Amino acid sequence: MSTTHELLNDEEYLKIQKLNSAGSDRRNSIIHDIVKDSADSEIQNPSAETSMNVLQKEEPVIALVSSEASKGLRNRTEAPTVAVNEEDVIPPIITINDEDAKTFAKITPIDSKQRRINVQIAKLNGKERSRFHRDSKKLISFFDDVDFDVRPTIIDGAISEPYLATFDGPVMERQVKAFEKMKKAHENSTKLHFESNFSGIYVMLWMVLGTTALKGSVDYYVEHNYSLKDLVILRMMVNDIPNVIILDSLMYFATFFVVLIQWLIKKHVINWNSTGKTIVSLYEMIYTVGFNYYVFDERFAFHWIARVFLFLHSMVFLMKMHSFSFFNGYLWDITNELKFAKKALEKYKDQPNDEIIETLKRSRDFCEHELSMQSTSKDDEFPNNISTWNYFLFTMFPTLVYQVIYPRTKTIRWGYVLEKVCAVFGTIFVMTLVAELFLYPITEQAQIMRQHFVWPPTRKQTGEWFYVLCELVPGFTVMYVLSFYLIWDAILNGFAELTMFGDRYFYSDWWNCVSFIEFSRMWNIPVHKFLLRHVYHSSINAWKLSKLQATLFTFMFSAVFHEYCMFVIFKRVRCYLFLFQLSQLPMSYVSESRYFTDKKVLANVIFWVGIFSGPSVILALYLLY
Repeated sequence: MSTTHELLNDEEYLKIQKLNSAGSDRRNSIIHDIVKDSADSEIQNPSAETSMNVLQKEEPVIALVSSEASKGLRNRTEAPTVAVNEEDVIPPIITINDEDAKTFAKITPIDSKQRRINVQIAKLNGKERSRFHRDSKKLISFFDDVDFDVRPTIIDGAISEPYLATFDGPVMERQVKAFEKMKKAHENSTKLHFESNFSGIYVMLWMVLGTTALKGSVDYYVEHNYSLKDLVILRMMVNDIPNVIILDSLMYFATFFVVLIQWLIKKHVINWNSTGKTIVSLYEMIYTVGFNYYVFDERFAFHWIARVFLFLHSMVFLMKMHSFSFFNGYLWDITNELKFAKKALEKYKDQPNDEIIETLKRSRDFCEHELSMQSTSKDDEFPNNISTWNYFLFTMFPTLVYQVIYPRTKTIRWGYVLEKVCAVFGTIFVMTLVAELFLYPITEQAQIMRQHFVWPPTRKQTGEWFYVLCELVPGFTVMYVLSFYLIWDAILNGFAELTMFGDRYFYSDWWNCVSFIEFSRMWNIPVHKFLLRHVYHSSINAWKLSKLQATLFTFMFSAVFHEYCMFVIFKRVRCYLFLFQLSQLPMSYVSESRYFTDKKVLANVIFWVGIFSGPSVILALYLLY
């Protein structure tokens, strides 16, 4: 009786019994409580070795079934019996309900390892809500949030055929004549539709920029006694190059530490959930704080251009480390769960409990599907992807979201690579001149004004601020657009071509946006994909946030990152950019209101007013206040 009394007062056992008798709507919350209360990390995220050790206990396992499913079993037997085969490594299932609890307790007590198996199966049952659609029961993959395909950037697609560097001259006239012939042959012809090529416009824009830059260079050369040694921006960039290369190389090679962690997991030295995840998370913090300390170190005396480059590049490395680590960590969990489900199914296949069998089958099918999506052959099959070479390729690919396989092109077009190299250096040259001729003089003047500014500003100082703003708008808008082209079209396309990376969807047609929420996800697709998977969805899964809460958290996370970038430039915290980022939420609400529903052009005009004025307003605030 003492054993029975202890069992009936065991909190974990009572929860399991409550789960057996609960309805389907209540069972999920009980499952969550069981998993939440379990302090054993091996059960929360069982490794393959742990799962097998748990199942080697030759004791009966309590099946978690509803009271309806257990009614039919009462007619079969009054008291469950246990038939143990010494060769079995997994115990048979004994299905009980609330009324049979006392009888079962007299036969055998429930030890900790039995409870672990119950918790694991309950956890698998609880996961099904996020793995299968409620109505269609269609599988929901972890990888459905981010898609990769062979596709060009918008500029490449509008200038030439995808992945073909050809230019055949005008095409509109040929299309019109072909349409007219088709119209004569068929009276009820299809709707008129033409696709034109914008290569000529593209060449014209570069000619305009090139001639303007050339004129500015000549004027500067003449005005400075036929010398270019006074180019301040160029001197800043050149002087910092050696130290930037050294520190950037150290930051890059330091990221390979995460490959070592995954290799140790692969060799069963450590476990991802109990050790690996903690080590990687701590290392990411140390990496961020440590290298940013050197970015601000007075011994290097980096100018703001070098600081911005190093900071942004360190964030790229950080995101790549995080994605590589947590993607493989997810696959470790899936692999261990698959081993558990297969082993349990092998031993439970002759048991009468259909609910447990179906849970295990769904777990097996889901895990097999997840693993099969990330491999095309034995060579790239997980965990064969964990290697220094595989991680090196990922660091070269123009993406921040890790996958085992990506769509690839068949060849490298060296002429296209040369075109992008010329575009990179040509754009940097134009940006240097714009900064030197239009932005540097006004920023120097603003620094002098700032020394005499008081708060609140006087009417004269307010007028001076508007003067600085008007001077900044033309040059800074050009810099804004050129920066976008330099990074998201020239540099990323160049790396994509060299690595034969097929998906060139680095940006969408953000210039047609009618709200800033659209703009925030369309102008930088690689970062948007990272935030979607590793911030938005991870916060929902890890912290059980709602979709609205996760959206706000992701937006806040992005705003803090942008504000820190301003701190890197100006070395002071003002939160202007942070507040402007948050102001996009009410602005987007207004732009999506009923008033703007049929006024898309007006909404786009307002968007472009924000693009022209917003960055310049923010820069003027940081310069003067």
